[in-house]
Amino acid sequence: MYSSQVQKGRTIYFMDKNHQPGSMSMFTLLPQTISNGINAKRNPVNNWFKMLLFLLLMTGVSQSQLYAQCTATISISSNTGATICSGTNVTFTATPTNVVAPSYQWYKNGNPVGSNQNTYTDNALLNSDNITCALVAPPGCAGNITSSAIAMVVTTTPSVNSVATQQICHGNSTAAINFTGTSVTTYSWTNNTPSIGLAASGTGNIASFATQNLTSSPVSALVVV
Repeated sequence: MYSSQVQKGRTIYFMDKNHQPGSMSMFTLLPQTISNGINAKRNPVNNWFKMLLFLLLMTGVSQSQLYAQCTATISISSNTGATICSGTNVTFTATPTNVVAPSYQWYKNGNPVGSNQNTYTDNALLNSDNITCALVAPPGCAGNITSSAIAMVVTTTPSVNSVATQQICHGNSTAAINFTGTSVTTYSWTNNTPSIGLAASGTGNIASFATQNLTSSPVSALVVV
């Protein structure tokens, strides 16, 4: 069951029996004197108002129905995807539909960031940061229209500690190379001179191997991890 409350001016609000704002409906009257009630003059316009009030109360018109003409939407994307390394510069782009001359407001974890642009760039993202963008009060809508969030997964940038240079004579064996680093799960390496007796590429640590130099000049090999 619904009750009605008339406010001064020309707007009438309809609430549910608990007067909850979430179920409030609203419409604006045509010119008609209102002061703590509807002018009770008997005339066709007054009767029209009464019929409209009756129909609204009986059908329970909701706010969403009154704003049914709102068709604006917005989505966002990033140029890197949601999983990045720490310190990566990420550009987010907003794509609106069904709105002319849109205004934007970007949010990072619910806090306003960026400017009134369809892009937002950030190189200080942390793990679990949430990025959203809102269309600010697009025409025909009851408020801002906000995109779904992009939840960032930020991993620590891996690093590998350098290893000592070795000078070995032909036929002698190298010392084994054990790689160490930060946030590394697998070490992959390449060797630019396989003729020294080491494969051109591999994974993991490098075991000791017998070197070879079949030339009369020193040979250098660069191993990159």
